[in-house]
Amino acid sequence: MTDERAPDFPLNIDSDVMSPFGDPVPPPSPVPPGLPLDQAATLRTKAGESLGSDLPFLPGYEMLERIGRGGMGVVYRARQINLNRVVAVKMIDPRSFTSADHLQRFQSEAKAVAQLQHPGIVQIYEVGTFQAPDGLAYPYMALEYVGGGTLSRRIGGQPQRPKDAARLVLQLAEAVDHAHQQGVIHRDLNPANVLLDDKRKGRMTGSDVHPALRMINTMLATPKVADFGVAKNFAGGPQDQTKSGMIVGTPSYMAPEQAEGKSKLIGPSTDVYALGAILYEMLTGRPPFQGVQPMDVILQVLAEDPIAPRVLQPKIPEDLESICLKCLQKDQAARYPSAAALAQDLAHFINDEPVEARGIGGLQRVLRWMRRHPQATVVLGLWHLALASVIAFLAWEWHQADQTAQQLRKEINQMRLEK
Repeated sequence: MTDERAPDFPLNIDSDVMSPFGDPVPPPSPVPPGLPLDQAATLRTKAGESLGSDLPFLPGYEMLERIGRGGMGVVYRARQINLNRVVAVKMIDPRSFTSADHLQRFQSEAKAVAQLQHPGIVQIYEVGTFQAPDGLAYPYMALEYVGGGTLSRRIGGQPQRPKDAARLVLQLAEAVDHAHQQGVIHRDLNPANVLLDDKRKGRMTGSDVHPALRMINTMLATPKVADFGVAKNFAGGPQDQTKSGMIVGTPSYMAPEQAEGKSKLIGPSTDVYALGAILYEMLTGRPPFQGVQPMDVILQVLAEDPIAPRVLQPKIPEDLESICLKCLQKDQAARYPSAAALAQDLAHFINDEPVEARGIGGLQRVLRWMRRHPQATVVLGLWHLALASVIAFLAWEWHQADQTAQQLRKEINQMRLEK
């Protein structure tokens, strides 16, 4: 596992504190009870300096190098001595470990990953605690090491080949569907949380590979979903207690119900939306929504439609654009009903078969715009009514003039006959 970023938006989670195997445990205080705040800050700073500069000591592991720092954790490449294998060790950074919420998130991630056994999901090997220089024990996780970097780094703001993008997102969709089958919603799928395993690069064969991917020489390494720190158990239970109104995730990849903090509406279709956002970025080189401030992005997610991918990259196949936009529908019922359904449609596209997704018609776009802009709809409606009235009046005047002209012609003809 690698961890190359700090989240660009506050990640909040409100859940019971659980051990990695589901047993309730009391949240330890980051500092001894009753310690003055200035001394507590000094302890955290010393512990954090140890993690930030020198490699920490962890029994059973040879720490090789620091490979990333996130919002509250530090990730190291290490060798697990007894098994002689390279792993990623993720530790809580004492400098950011200021409340029980951090412990909750860390332990929720361990619990979520521990129940997911899939080649497209970073595997967890061990959970324990380490002794920091402040004299306190902090939790750590030993995870599968994935050395190919993140998908975000691989994209690098550049559009990828459409079929490569479809193949990679198909694999992600299958991994995410496995998580959903276990009752786990990721809630923060984005290119920075997708790691690339370059060991399986090249032709892929075997019964465990989706038929659409067999004998295909892909230029992208195998993707693995990582960072389940804000995962939610939508099947119920202790993890499923996020308070309504709390926003978790990364704004550019949030579904509208997530951006509004409607935790009760978050389900598999929320992750399907994020997969569509990842596909969008792979096709266009940019996420569907972006802005200077996180709130700017959230407002776009709630009120605007993404620019159609083919407007940005005209060579994108129309069917793949339809698949992408179906994932990004603001109405949850209009998205794919599951990640498995998305994977199946991507397989249809890869195999040059008809896809289930259909492009959004012009009338549907107009109706959606009217619902989001009621005041402008009223103004435009009045304007069209006035225009229609003018046209109707002119048509009536023309009809009257035509009738008068016909009457005059009849009278002239009658006068000629009488002569």
